[in-house]
Parts: sequence; structure tokens; C-alpha cells
Amino acid sequence: MDLEQGFTRTVAMHLPTGRALVTIDDPYREHEPHGLAEVVLAPGSGDAVTGHDAAPRWYAARADRDAELAARRTEIGSLDGGQGMVSDEERTFPVGDDRARVDHR
Repeated sequence: MDLEQGFTRTVAMHLPTGRALVTIDDPYREHEPHGLAEVVLAPGSGDAVTGHDAAPRWYAARADRDAELAARRTEIGSLDGGQGMVSDEERTFPVGDDRARVDHR
């Protein structure tokens, strides 16, 4: 991963259930820079209802994270007969941007 790309977070949401999968690429994490988090968002406001305080799962290889992402997307999509998820635009923050900070607990 190129450090100059900065911190990247991408969101895909399943509208019927409010479940959102967040993929994270964090060049500041040396050993496991690829993360996956799951939250449930309120339909009206988009505020996190559950999962906002849960730590993401981190992976050393992007392929491992992407395999878990694909599995979770399939599981979530099956909750309402296979309706897909809506993806948000990718946000990339330059190195040093405070919005790129993440808690690495």
C-alpha cells in the first residue's frame, strides 16, 4: 500500500436493514492495514445505532479482508431476498489529515 494514498474508508449500506459495511485501508498500521467494520445506521439520520464503538477486524492481506467482505455482503443481502447494497463514494484523506485518524485499540 502506498503511504501517499492516505487513509481510505469505503461504505456500502443495505437499505432495508440499515446495515453498513465499512472497509478501511490504513497505511499507518504496519502489520494489518486492511480493516472491516459493521454498523447499523438509523434510516432517517444515518447515525450509527449499533456497532459504532466496536473495533474493526484487521487483516494483513487485502484479499483476506475482501473475501470476508464478500461473504458478509452475501449474508446481509440474503436477509431480504437478495437485494444488493448501496456503496458510498470512496474518501481518501491525505497523509496528516486529522480525519484520517483511527483508534487502533
